[in-house]
Amino acid sequence: GSEMCKETECTLNDIQYGEIYAVVLDTIRTIKILRRSPDPDKLRFIPINTNDYDEQEFDKSRIINVFEVIGSISKFF
Repeated sequence: GSEMCKETECTLNDIQYGEIYAVVLDTIRTIKILRRSPDPDKLRFIPINTNDYDEQEFDKSRIINVFEVIGSISKFF
């Protein structure tokens, strides 16, 4: 299906942990739930679909942009 998101740009200081964000890192772009990491220099990236994808951690220094996902529209065929 296709998906369209409404997002607003924010900073790392704006992150509300447990919410969904579109994140641009130096090598990937992804939409994930962000959570704190035990390492203060990293963030935990939790997939929406935990059955097919694993949680990952990335250094905060790799993050180029963060966008809060305000809403999404999905179309399934």
